[in-house]
Amino acid sequence: MAKKRKKKVQPAIETVPESLHRLREALGLSKRAMAARCGMHQPEYLRLENGVRPPRISTLQRVADGAGVPLTITFGDPLA
Repeated sequence: MAKKRKKKVQPAIETVPESLHRLREALGLSKRAMAARCGMHQPEYLRLENGVRPPRISTLQRVADGAGVPLTITFGDPLA
């Protein structure tokens, strides 16, 4: 009999909007306050957090700077 392969359990990959939402809530900020800390207008920040459009790296850096955290980008495993 052939041995069954165990499936690799992959950690859930968080999307950019999910990360932004979690970060903002961890900081205890409203969407308006977060936008202000990042030097953005509220509608611009809302588009990021709602996933309306993919963000530029420079925009993500502005958010990271405003939140006082490093910008870290992780790519998924293409073989998973």
